[in-house]
Amino acid sequence: MMEYTLYDKLGIARNDVLNKPFSVNLNLLLFSYLTLLKFYDELLDRTMSFIMSVFIPCTVAEDFRTAACIAKENLKDAEIQVRYINSIDPEDPYSYLFNGLIEFLKGGRSFQEEFRQSLMFLSPNEREELEKFLSISADKEKLELYKIPDIVTEDMTEKVNIAIQNNPYYPPLKVSLAEILMKKEDFEAAKEKITAIISQYPFYPRATALLANIYKRMGKSVETKSAINNLLATNPLTIYDNDLKDFIDEKEPAEAEELKNLFETNNPLMAFFKDMYKKIESRGSEKEVPSTEESKVLQSGNEAKENLEKLVEREESEEFKEKEPPEEAIPQEKPEEPSAKKEEKLLEENIPQEIIQEEKLEELLSVKKPPLIEESKPSMEEILLEKTSKSNLEEIKPEEPSLIEEEKPVQREEHEEENIELQVPTEKNHFDLGFEFLDKKEYEKAIKEFLQALKEETTNY
Repeated sequence: MMEYTLYDKLGIARNDVLNKPFSVNLNLLLFSYLTLLKFYDELLDRTMSFIMSVFIPCTVAEDFRTAACIAKENLKDAEIQVRYINSIDPEDPYSYLFNGLIEFLKGGRSFQEEFRQSLMFLSPNEREELEKFLSISADKEKLELYKIPDIVTEDMTEKVNIAIQNNPYYPPLKVSLAEILMKKEDFEAAKEKITAIISQYPFYPRATALLANIYKRMGKSVETKSAINNLLATNPLTIYDNDLKDFIDEKEPAEAEELKNLFETNNPLMAFFKDMYKKIESRGSEKEVPSTEESKVLQSGNEAKENLEKLVEREESEEFKEKEPPEEAIPQEKPEEPSAKKEEKLLEENIPQEIIQEEKLEELLSVKKPPLIEESKPSMEEILLEKTSKSNLEEIKPEEPSLIEEEKPVQREEHEEENIELQVPTEKNHFDLGFEFLDKKEYEKAIKEFLQALKEETTNY
């Protein structure tokens, strides 16, 4: 059916439902066109409003609602729907198909079993169509348990009884046993069996159709018509009404005929199943293992990544080793660094060795001079009291300010000779002599005097 035709049909169905909101056939037609056009939001709303308005549950309407839930990927509600449909009709084929889709979406492994189970209850044409689509086949031995022939053999009865013993709580097998009893013309026993089943599943379509057939063969037309009405209300598309045509009105409503023709030519529920199955399958194929060429590229990329990581780890370990030299090398490297730097400076600036000695002397004085200036008086008095007489102390005291003044070296004329030996008086101490040699730029002698003074007075300075 062309898409524009579906839109026309959808518009007509909307108007019809507006005029007859409780018509089962009209609502099912509307649900069918909404499903084929994939208007799942509207389908979800309309199925809910219809289901809440009817007294007898309609399994086909519930199937459409389940399809809408799956399309919206509302799997929780979809699972609830499937369980509810099975509580009404344990042989509803679409409930098994949709339950398989739910398992497929969730990544389960039992979806193929659900698909195979649906083959037991589909019509022959739909079964063949699904077998081709899924590339599966129905289990013929199981199929015989639900499709009871008109002529029943003892072998068939025994198979059904054995199946019931193996699965005593599965209703379709019990219905098959009641059907065998009916076809053997044991109507009372068949009625007893089927009534017990209907007491648990009051709207079970196959059981209701079998009960109508039993009443028909017993000549109870009123009970037969009542059972048929319940059957058609639950599932207007039932395949179990072939033997009940005499009790069904010859003139079906136009909408009922349109609905049956639509399901025969373009079944909307089956179309939804196929479309959804392809989508889920395509998602799975995207997550599959890539082709051989792609896998080689990925493998080479992974190997390159691993090699790069190993190389980085190796380089980091080597850098760590370089940063942490052995303990013996550490004390040797530290004093070498300043000397190397000074040698480079000497080469670049051509500084004479005397200036280097002057720098060493200044470093020495920067450490030791402040305490000398601050505590010069008491320290000098102690020195002179120990080594000289009182008279010598009076002569030296006026010279103390000269020690502070002599911190700034006196500028001498360029023509003066640098190496002049001083006549050092015996009464002067080593500090005075050191400063005098420093003024004359006789650094070696000055260093010797200062070192000698420090050795003698280590405790005070």
